[in-house]
Amino acid sequence: MERKKNFLLCFQFYIITVLSFVLKTTKKNSKIMSSKAELEQTKDKLKGDRDQIKQQIKETKNEIKNCENGNKADLEAEKNRLKNERDEVKELIEETKDKINHNKERVKDEAMQ
Repeated sequence: MERKKNFLLCFQFYIITVLSFVLKTTKKNSKIMSSKAELEQTKDKLKGDRDQIKQQIKETKNEIKNCENGNKADLEAEKNRLKNERDEVKELIEETKDKINHNKERVKDEAMQ
């Protein structure tokens, strides 16, 4: 009888120890799984953020490229405008020179008469 009681007490202790171990392991596994799920969510969020940043960089590069092209076009238009003005000024200078020469000749002719 005494042996039976001792056996039952040992068996109860063994079952309590095993259940305690299983409970601790389950809690640890639960925490690990929870942490793993959080890490996956964070990883997905960071991946989304990275993709969004890449897209913003691409858009910014395109904007810069468009600005550069726009500036080139503006500079080319300004260059052409200045070139046309220069040509007009040259024409006016030639016309003025012609008028001066014509007036000189007229004054000479009048002086000779």
